[in-house]
Amino acid sequence: MLNKFPKLLVISCFCAFINACVHGTGGGGDAKDNVIITSANQFSYGSVNTSCTGLAMLYTQNRKLDSQGGSWAWKPTPLNPNSMWAGMRVMDWTPQTVQFLDQAIDTCVEENTYSKNLGRHLAGDKNSSYFNMSPSGLKELIHLTFSGVEEAKRSQQQAAENLRIQKTQTLQRTQELQSGTLPVKNLQDASLKYDAIDAFTVIGYPKIKPDGKNYIVSGYLEKYTASSFIGTTVPAQALGSVPLNTRFVALIPESFQAKYQNTARVGKSLSLIGKYVGNRNLELVTGASVTVPVFEAIYLQ
Repeated sequence: MLNKFPKLLVISCFCAFINACVHGTGGGGDAKDNVIITSANQFSYGSVNTSCTGLAMLYTQNRKLDSQGGSWAWKPTPLNPNSMWAGMRVMDWTPQTVQFLDQAIDTCVEENTYSKNLGRHLAGDKNSSYFNMSPSGLKELIHLTFSGVEEAKRSQQQAAENLRIQKTQTLQRTQELQSGTLPVKNLQDASLKYDAIDAFTVIGYPKIKPDGKNYIVSGYLEKYTASSFIGTTVPAQALGSVPLNTRFVALIPESFQAKYQNTARVGKSLSLIGKYVGNRNLELVTGASVTVPVFEAIYLQ
């Protein structure tokens, strides 16, 4: 009988430990259904690979204490839909994934009862890891996460649909502008009508051979004549601080000259759509020269 006493003492201590965990005092779990996990049952479904301990860690790592009505309780923190868990991107979860995880949780509860945990201990199980898990709390976490996944997917679908509608409307407006059935009202309309792109790159780094394409040119008037002007993409006071070329030459056709002469102001900003027709060397006040692109205006704002 004396030889049995140490063994009975170990059993009693272990039982007390398990009993404490079952009632929520062993690791901060939900008191109503907290379970201590000692088994390492493995579960696989598609690309998801987890275990009872993996599920328990998912529960403990994704919750926070929250105060409501003066009392504190653990609340689940849903996973980010763009994160990875157990080998699978959360955004790729399906209803079948959620069903699989629910069933895995139920299996873990069955495999980690008071008697089975005690049996593993008495059998000399070398597993020294113990995890608390609330089955109901973990299922709530999983279902909240999946609700977030569905909402994210709906948002993505809506964004894609909005983009499709926008592209359709832009295409229709472009066709109407190019056919002349819709008048050009602003620079954006003109860029659609003339299929123009921003000129910033070709101004900064002029091409050896001008491509004859249409560009959106915006800048500040620096020097002028009645039918052309030199402009910069930055205000004059910032010219020395920019490491690349900022100057360009704009040729103004006769049909635009009256508007140009009446509205353009030295040092003020202006915008136009212009065809890239050539390059020109300009001498700077320092005595150096710089190659700048030449644009022939086809629309002047």
